[in-house]
Amino acid sequence: MNLINRFTVKSFLHLFLLGLLTAGTVGFNIYGKGQSVHADTPVSPWLAAEAPKLTNLKTNVGFDEIPQHIDGNQECLTKQSFVVRPSKPWQSEQSYVACGVDTVYGTVDRSALNLVRTGTHIAGPVYDQYGTKLKLYPIPNSDTTITYSSAPSGLYITLQRDVSKHLTTDVDSSGKVRHTLDLSTVASHLVKDELSKPVDARLDTAASSGNGKWMVFDYSYVGLVRLNMETGEVFVFAPGYKYNIGRDPALNLAISGDGRYVAESSYPYSAFRVYDLSTCSEASEPDKPASCQSRDLRQVLKSGNPDQIGTPNYISFTDDYTLKFYGTTLKDGVKERHVQLLSAYGHSPVEFSYLSLGDSFASGEGAFSYKAGTDVRSPLNKCHVSVNSYPYLIGSQLNLDDYESVACSGAKIKDINSQGIEDYNHNKKGRQSEGQENKDFDAKIFSNFLPGYRIQKEFVKNYHPDKITVSISGNDMGFGNIVRNCVFWNNDCYASDYERAVIVKTVNDRFGELVAMYNQLKESSPASTIYAIGYPKLVNPGGVCDTNVHASRDELRFFDGLEVYINSVIKKAADKAGVYYVDVSDALVGNRLCEANGHEPAVNGLTAGDDKLFDIGPIGNESYHPNALGHELLEKAILEKTGDFSAKNPAPKYVEAPK
Repeated sequence: MNLINRFTVKSFLHLFLLGLLTAGTVGFNIYGKGQSVHADTPVSPWLAAEAPKLTNLKTNVGFDEIPQHIDGNQECLTKQSFVVRPSKPWQSEQSYVACGVDTVYGTVDRSALNLVRTGTHIAGPVYDQYGTKLKLYPIPNSDTTITYSSAPSGLYITLQRDVSKHLTTDVDSSGKVRHTLDLSTVASHLVKDELSKPVDARLDTAASSGNGKWMVFDYSYVGLVRLNMETGEVFVFAPGYKYNIGRDPALNLAISGDGRYVAESSYPYSAFRVYDLSTCSEASEPDKPASCQSRDLRQVLKSGNPDQIGTPNYISFTDDYTLKFYGTTLKDGVKERHVQLLSAYGHSPVEFSYLSLGDSFASGEGAFSYKAGTDVRSPLNKCHVSVNSYPYLIGSQLNLDDYESVACSGAKIKDINSQGIEDYNHNKKGRQSEGQENKDFDAKIFSNFLPGYRIQKEFVKNYHPDKITVSISGNDMGFGNIVRNCVFWNNDCYASDYERAVIVKTVNDRFGELVAMYNQLKESSPASTIYAIGYPKLVNPGGVCDTNVHASRDELRFFDGLEVYINSVIKKAADKAGVYYVDVSDALVGNRLCEANGHEPAVNGLTAGDDKLFDIGPIGNESYHPNALGHELLEKAILEKTGDFSAKNPAPKYVEAPK
């Protein structure tokens, strides 16, 4: 079967009390300008007297192992295939490989300015309403894009919001596509400074937060700027660099998901520093850099490893208190490149913030807007990973810096922790998606989080996420087949005691497999918190159904009871393994199928899809799955039940297997 920028109240109180204890007063507004604090008072772990900690993740890293970046800052999908003309009986496929950026409206190749819209698989150029080809600067995980025009030293930039709502696509007889973005209807915002002058941005220095809410770049001859992508407000927080003296700063920048922390690195200027923008005092005059507390990190690197040379490349935040980068050492005349983490005092290093595993209820089957490459027939990938699914909503809501989903529609427990790993990954046996069996594809698959080609546990082993959600076992228990059988039968399905006893045994038999899977995930990443997500109730057992539900009153009660029982087995397995069970059974109540009139349904009824014979259904896998509203409700329930991902793994319990 198929994360508002904000601090939690707890986090805010923590910072407020820390300020009272150390400085008397601390104030900040991470949306706007920083507020004044005592200049010598650190207010964050990055600025504490105790030094950050350096951790080596991997040594002797080859250049081919470094993720591709746009202008050395914005990370993109490595070796993404862009098909510009599909294969047809009378023509061959035309495609190319490039570095793409995943957005809400699709995947963008900035070099060729092509876009693959969500829910499609053919790339094409984007034009405005007058037929002028647009230059798009994509923002990861955002429905906002940047268009730009020439400026004296850089580029004037305009934010174009809600892009997905204003895109249209035309397809010609060969299958080639051409997109149109009507700029006359889009909410546009020309980015200006405090003096109402258009900002002259150096986009070759720009970096975005992983959730797409913040950007940081060098404003030519003014300073380093943080841009709030939601309000368009700019804040000059540090001096910039000179580009007219014959030395390129080769500037690397990074910004945290809440917009509070910024890191900069420049090898030619021997700079490596982290800023806390909550500490900034007012600038002396408009468009002059504010006075912000920061920490020079060069000595920290040297203390952590005496052989460290130069400054890091490709810096990024994996959470607010961890920086990831590529560093270089020189020992006995031999240079080596390393993947390294630098974590602020009092915080454990986080390699990756959040990864979602599981089946269609995690991938977002039924929420549509599927990510490029996850709704294609050749090569086959029907994982249906939706940008509307709860993992991406959680990542955005919590301002996480790294979050992805490798859930896949139709996944079973074996797709998470198959014992025959080599057969599954590289020999086509039991894999969900076709192609890319060769081990040479591993780097592409893992760096791009491509679902269905490798068992999901391998992504956990590669990234060691801080948080993991896993929704699985419904397909193992045959829930989808049970529903389909009930839809097609005229009489009440599974009405006899014998038939229901067989289903109960099938559900019970998954208990040991679930326990083993949870334990394997814990072994693969011991520091991870694992949230076992149950299944939501989809129907109102006592309700009145529309024709697209096609279930009797007895069948509705049967569906409801079956989901309750499946969740009870998942909870017992989670308790036994010592992972945190998340009960979302009532998440959709009020918006279930057959609910009282006047409520918008959060679940699809019978829905046509392209998963069956000749791509025409008749019943798509989206049927009886949460829609986009359903995933919003699931996101809310998961965050409530886990305390915004603050809950930890419980101790394992003795639990008897269900009988």
